[in-house]
Amino acid sequence: MLNETFLEKNYRFVRGKGLACGSSHTVIIKEDGSVWSTGSNEYGQLGSGDINNRLQFTNTGIIAKFVACGSEHTVIIKEDGSVWGTGYNEFGQLGLGDTDNRYEFTDTGMTAKQVACGDYHTVVIREDNSVWVAGRNDYGQLGLGDTIDRHRFTDTGVKAKYVACGVYHTIIIKEDGSVWSVGYNGCGELGLGDTSHRYQFTNTGMTAKFIACGLHYTVIFRDDGSVWSTGNNYYGQLGLGNTNYRNQFTNTGITAKFVACGADHTIIIRDDNSVWSTGSNDCGQLGLGDTNNRHEFTNTGIAAKQVVCGRWHTVIIRDDDSVWTTGGNDYGQLGLGDTIDRHRFTDIGISVK
Repeated sequence: MLNETFLEKNYRFVRGKGLACGSSHTVIIKEDGSVWSTGSNEYGQLGSGDINNRLQFTNTGIIAKFVACGSEHTVIIKEDGSVWGTGYNEFGQLGLGDTDNRYEFTDTGMTAKQVACGDYHTVVIREDNSVWVAGRNDYGQLGLGDTIDRHRFTDTGVKAKYVACGVYHTIIIKEDGSVWSVGYNGCGELGLGDTSHRYQFTNTGMTAKFIACGLHYTVIFRDDGSVWSTGNNYYGQLGLGNTNYRNQFTNTGITAKFVACGADHTIIIRDDNSVWSTGSNDCGQLGLGDTNNRHEFTNTGIAAKQVVCGRWHTVIIRDDDSVWTTGGNDYGQLGLGDTIDRHRFTDIGISVK
């Protein structure tokens, strides 16, 4: 059976009372529920009421318990369960019934207990575990059996305990722990043994404890802590010691208690809280002190209790609740007051406490 306590604990921390990353922006929810954001704000994804980038974390004035980020949009769940969105909305990914961008958090009229975002689509899980979707659907990533975008949240008819999204694909864990996938599959990211897209959720035949999605790949870990991956592996992001793509989940030979994916890099936290990374590293997002890609998981030499990834940056929370960042920083997404990339994890001087 799915370890519900694990999912609730980790989802709550990462997607609320914690942090989330978009393509080039980062959002923190502190222990008091206040929402803070930094980085790119061209489309209003920081929820600050303007389109000015931020180089340091700035209080949005909103209180929330969960947060998720798409490429350039941000979705939060408030204490009453209401779902609010801000930022880029060309495909209706904010679920507001239109395609107008928003520059501050706006009530979608939905309630939910979990939320995940792809680049341009959003998935929420409601209290009854029903899965509802909005946004871009050109590859069937909404799981509705067609390729029509939705501008309002629409019931998929599927129930799940947890959801994660890649750029154009969606993965869920059902109540029995089974892993189901839908959407783009050109790199094998759905883990179905082929590269054919799916328009409805399809059983992968795997069970998992937790899932994370990169742009075109998926990583899970199972009840025994083993880490399995599938999809694009051009940069070694699958952690398999090579750059060969996979179209089925493949055991990496490493164990972990948490995993997060960026565009093309993967970070895990092992049982001793050590942080290990693999994949693309052109901006230093692996936190290894250089810009060389890795093809297998490599110890960063730092310990943490949680991690999230943006497209080219990584954010961790250490045991003392301090926030540390590494990688691309062209928009100030590292929250360090400048636009200089970092190649090692750097303390930004903020705590989630």
